[in-house]
Amino acid sequence: MLMVFFRVSLLLAGLLVLLAGSPAAAQDAPPALRVATQADGDVYVYHGLPLPPGYGVTVARRDAGADAFVPLTEVPLHAAPDGPTFAARIGGRYAVVAEAVGATSPQGTLLRLQTRRDLNLLLSFTYPEVGQALGRLFIDTTATPGQTVTYRLQPVDDRGEPAGDPVEATVALTPQRPAPPTIEGASHTGAQVTLRWTYPAFDRAADDYVIRFDVYRSQPGSDEVVRVHAQALARTRGATEFAHTFTVPTLGTTYALYVVAVDITGQASAPGEVLTYTVEDNVPPALVRDVRTRVLPDRTVEVTWPVSIEPDAAGYRVYRAPRSTGPWRMLTDSLLDVLQPIYVDTTTRPGRQYQYAVTAVDASGNESPRSNAASALVEDTEPPPPPAAARAVALDDGSVQVSWHVPAPAADLATYVVLRRRLTGNAPPPPNAFAQLNGAALRDTLLIDRGVAGAAFAEGAVYHYGVAAADSAGNVSDTAFVRLQIPDRTPPAAPGFLRATVEDGVRARLTWNASTSGDVTAYEVRRRVQPGPDADTVVARLGTAPRYTRDEDVVPGRTYVYHVVAIDSLGNVSPPSPPDTLRMRDASPPPPVRNVQAQAGPDGVRLVWEAVPVADLAGYRVERAETATGAYVPAHDGLLPEPAWTDPAGNAGWWYRVRAVDTSGQEGRASTRTQAGPPRGRRP
Repeated sequence: MLMVFFRVSLLLAGLLVLLAGSPAAAQDAPPALRVATQADGDVYVYHGLPLPPGYGVTVARRDAGADAFVPLTEVPLHAAPDGPTFAARIGGRYAVVAEAVGATSPQGTLLRLQTRRDLNLLLSFTYPEVGQALGRLFIDTTATPGQTVTYRLQPVDDRGEPAGDPVEATVALTPQRPAPPTIEGASHTGAQVTLRWTYPAFDRAADDYVIRFDVYRSQPGSDEVVRVHAQALARTRGATEFAHTFTVPTLGTTYALYVVAVDITGQASAPGEVLTYTVEDNVPPALVRDVRTRVLPDRTVEVTWPVSIEPDAAGYRVYRAPRSTGPWRMLTDSLLDVLQPIYVDTTTRPGRQYQYAVTAVDASGNESPRSNAASALVEDTEPPPPPAAARAVALDDGSVQVSWHVPAPAADLATYVVLRRRLTGNAPPPPNAFAQLNGAALRDTLLIDRGVAGAAFAEGAVYHYGVAAADSAGNVSDTAFVRLQIPDRTPPAAPGFLRATVEDGVRARLTWNASTSGDVTAYEVRRRVQPGPDADTVVARLGTAPRYTRDEDVVPGRTYVYHVVAIDSLGNVSPPSPPDTLRMRDASPPPPVRNVQAQAGPDGVRLVWEAVPVADLAGYRVERAETATGAYVPAHDGLLPEPAWTDPAGNAGWWYRVRAVDTSGQEGRASTRTQAGPPRGRRP
């Protein structure tokens, strides 16, 4: 019923234009009168006069050149007095008209038309039978085509007396037939076919009187022609494109389709072109519902669904996607049997989740939409192969390059996990001391570690790295470990103080303060002899405690310059400590010189004595006096290196004694004094 009223409203939209007619008619007559001449010469005279109940209209015509109007109606035109009479007058049109006005009885139909002037006029123009039954139409079959005539309509009351002013219209009786519509094409969904056509827009200057269209179908080889609609298909004002959807009885059948234009006299145009159109089955089967999945022990997936109840179902297709939003891939190369709604997917991989959907396909190849997705999780409990040959290398820019090798990476590898912890001393670190270095997925076999928050690594520190593989199911392999000590390129701080002292007159004792660097593992004591070559000699290499040592390889009387360096765990050597100079002194003086002999001669007094057997002997000093108990004074400058000497200023009878002096400057006791004897051959 809604469609009926929609069509009626379209007709009403063009009613004023259709009543007005051409401009020429509008100048000569009010819009209440409209005249159209059929191709066979019959003239249809419509009026839109408002008439009270019981009133009618008489019609008269004056031909060209005539002076008087000739009556054409013996009795006035009246509307049917009651519903049954109205229904009888319009005959086969009654059902369509009753539906159009929404009435359920003849009397109700007539009453609706009497109270709705717009419906009254509209249906009168659409169906001439209705116009006659409502007293709106007079058909003049006596006029001569081609002439110009004047029609006069006189309203009359229920006694047949004139009631109001007559209306007149002078028109040229030009026979015409509507032009055929132009078919633009057709489309269909299942048995629902939509035919499209075009027709010129209504033109006031050249009124073609077309008010509606009729659509027909037939089957080639058959004489039966069927109009595909019951209600009128209106020609709406201003429109040029039209369409109508209807149902054909059989799919897979070819039909001949055409459209005719119908004017207000009920005269139809020629069919024009005929469209031959095959209505194939293009309606897909119903959506497959209740798709279910089951993971089998061998990790394949079984997909099942109910059998399709479509009568023309030919089979099924199965689709798979990694997620419900796709992308979808068809798994079946050919249609599955319609009575075997099951499929086993043998191409699954452990650790993956799959979405499955099923479609039904009919005998015409139409495929239903995909069913709702059914999910299946193929669990993966097998860890991937572990990394091998883990390696950590400290780079020059302060970062650490961690690399590894995996001979056969897992197909479902999700990421490598790289761990790091710092080792302290010999105690094993707690198991949770590892920090994961990569937050995002890592599939390369190399990672650059730039330290905690990008800070540099502690020089000399030892780090423990671990690398494991994780698959998409969360399985983690064994961990490959590698240790790395960060190179220490910074030497430790120098020891702050060194003291060298003589111990027991035969060795040097050395003590020093510790370096302030925390990674010192050893100290090295070095010395240099002065005077001597500019080269250090390593006296001792010691641990960090205790911080003292002895130098046994010293010679009394020599001067030594000592310094200490600190050495860290990677062999970096600190600058030297402030030096300390030690003069090696012997605490025991040399023994007395023995067996001194003195003999005067022409060159002076010649002295000889027995050499003193000490290692640190520096030389001898000879002293003299003129009397045995006199004051002894040095007889020469410096020290005599040999145990013999001639005193050029000495005289016979003088007294001499000799002392030994060591390298520490200590003098031994004087020898027994000896008097110089006279020259040989003389007597004193």
